[in-house]
Amino acid sequence: ALPLLVGAGVGKITLIDFDTVDLSNLHRQTAYKMADLDKPKAEQAKALLSALNPEVQIDAINQKVGFSELLDIAQKVDCFLDCSDNFELRTALNRACIEAKIPLISGSAVRFEGQLTVYDFRDASSACYECLFAGDRADDGNCALFGVFSPVVHIIGVTQAQEALKFLLGIGRLTTGNIRLYNALDNEWQSSRYQRNPNCSAHH
Repeated sequence: ALPLLVGAGVGKITLIDFDTVDLSNLHRQTAYKMADLDKPKAEQAKALLSALNPEVQIDAINQKVGFSELLDIAQKVDCFLDCSDNFELRTALNRACIEAKIPLISGSAVRFEGQLTVYDFRDASSACYECLFAGDRADDGNCALFGVFSPVVHIIGVTQAQEALKFLLGIGRLTTGNIRLYNALDNEWQSSRYQRNPNCSAHH
């Protein structure tokens, strides 16, 4: 998602990643190369993106973050893209965006499948990540545990960038209340509607 947002001239981007570049990342995380192994992902991505468009302000946060840090950031940005792969972080980010009342553009990929949706918390009646996935911790470490077909990561990331740019430009219709499921083996998208869970603990 990042090169598209930076190339489009999004004025300020906060990039959060505490990890370092690993050999297993290179097939899908094409921002990195062999010379970047063991270096902080956030800093390496910032350098690449700044070379692409020096006019974009990029803040790289090279540390683990929890709810309080995410809420502080969420209150200063227009929207959040969730490109993570663990339940704890997704849940904290979901709750931060609910409190900050900003859209959360959620994407994930594992094996040959990806999924994408937008939770738009400007609408107080919006469903959230926990409405769909509360109690399901199966996404923890997916790429590390199960592997992922690299084009799926890019298809989902590009689609997240598309939704973010649509939101920022005020054009089109966001993918809200609708989860889009992509299957690379069939090259097909499927859509499923969903609604807010009245018993969801994230809204109480």
